[in-house]
Amino acid sequence: MDDKKKQIVLAARNVFLSQGFASTSMEDVARVAGMGKASIYHYFSSKEELFNEIITVEIEEMETEMLAELKKHKTAEEKIHAFLTTKFFRIRNRYHQMESKLNLWKELGEQYHHVMMRFGQKEAEIIASIFVSGMTTGEFRQVDPLKLSAMMMTYFWGMQYSVYRQSCIDGFTKPDLDVAEANSQFFATIMLTGIIQNKKQ
Repeated sequence: MDDKKKQIVLAARNVFLSQGFASTSMEDVARVAGMGKASIYHYFSSKEELFNEIITVEIEEMETEMLAELKKHKTAEEKIHAFLTTKFFRIRNRYHQMESKLNLWKELGEQYHHVMMRFGQKEAEIIASIFVSGMTTGEFRQVDPLKLSAMMMTYFWGMQYSVYRQSCIDGFTKPDLDVAEANSQFFATIMLTGIIQNKKQ
């Protein structure tokens, strides 16, 4: 991505968060980006195309950050826990945007579901690849990696949603990032215990 296109995407991301999708115009993006509207339309034919590009960029950023961190760890078990650490690090860094994101998600309605599916699918791919790696090396028993990934993602996304909404459906867990991360790591440990081979007693 060239510098001007990146400048547009970053500006648009900020405007969408502050103003919402419906209230944002291409003129607003051009003003914040510090360029003419014609320059915006040179790269993006519509507001919808620009929004989709923002999501693509954010998914790519997430994947790059995750894979860079996973490379630092040797075992598949370590990588699963590193995935979680990185996931919560990203949440903490973006927590100040929570209210704006919730408002944007509410406005997007059904489109929000498709956006979250794109993020979820990429995260599920990363987790599944860790399980496959662990099974290939003999660290994990042979279990359907897609089912394992789906189980973990269901829990993690539920926990993340509870933190963002400041309400937990279990009735006793605090919607706190530290608690959420500790519970997620605990869940991962319990789940991995069931598939790790030759675990030391």
